[in-house]
Formats: sequence, structure tokens, C-alpha cells
Amino acid sequence: MRSDLLLIGGVTLLATATATATTKMSSDYTSLKEEDCRTLNTDQDIYQADCPSKHNYLLQAVGRDLRLGVNLIYNHHKVSYQPLPSFRVGETVEWRYEKVGNLKKYHALIYRIYTAQIDPLDGDAFYLSREQDKQQLVVIRLNKEKSCLLGVIEPSKNMNREARKLADNKLAECIK
Repeated sequence: MRSDLLLIGGVTLLATATATATTKMSSDYTSLKEEDCRTLNTDQDIYQADCPSKHNYLLQAVGRDLRLGVNLIYNHHKVSYQPLPSFRVGETVEWRYEKVGNLKKYHALIYRIYTAQIDPLDGDAFYLSREQDKQQLVVIRLNKEKSCLLGVIEPSKNMNREARKLADNKLAECIK
């Protein structure tokens, strides 16, 4: 009986390894640069632009009051992350996908934000240089109308790898 269980376990491991070998996680990239996006609105200190995106999602750069962020929209369902201090976004969006045969199955979006750091001497968020902004990576699960925020990766030397690991984890739960 014990050898049967081991044999069954060995077959299961072999089958799992074979299934994993046929899929590959990878990334495509799009731009959030103003020149690559189509400006929709610049009225009353509001900026809104449609930026290049993938797989029927709409990606918008939106800004107001010294904050520039990203909205991911699918069929009127919007996901965004906007921290309280002033912030801006990086110029590149990473679209994670699983390649199955010749198909790309997009499952996550990763982008960088830079949060202004408050001057400890006078509380002026605009006093410190932009080079001192705190970098974070925002990870969003792509699931059409059920797309959601998976997490925000704090600064570390491995933050890109951590963001991809979270993005590729099918069991990760949404935080909002």
C-alpha cells in the first residue's frame, strides 16, 4: 500500500511538472508617458489621458492636486490605488501574463508609484527633492469586472521580484 501511494505521488508530481512546463510567466510593457497617451481632459487642474493597454482593459493616467495616478477600467469597473501624500507614477506599466501555447493570458498589472516624503523639520511635503520620494510597486489582479488590488510592495532590493511573485500567485487574495 505504501509503495502504491509513493507511486501515485510520483505520477502526480510528474504530471504537475509537465503541466507547469507548458506554461510560462512573462511580461509585456506599456507606457504612461504623456506623449504616448491621448489627453482627454486638462480642465480645472484635472488631467486625464488614455494610455496604451492590453486585453480590452482601459488604462488611464489621472491627476489632480499634485497627485498623478492610474485607473484600470474594464466595463466601467475601476481599480486604482491612491495614497494620501502627494505622489506620481512611473513611466512604465508591466502586464504579467501566462503563455499557454501561442496565447497570452494576462493576469496582473504592476506599476511604480513615487510618494513625496514629508520634511521632518517643517512638515512641507514639497521641501524634499523628488529624488527622495519613496518608491512602491502596485500590483493589480486582472479579472475583468472582478479586477482588484492585490497589494503594494514596499521598497527593498528585491521589490520587482516580490511584485511579480505576488502577481503570479493565483491564490493571492485581493485587499480591496
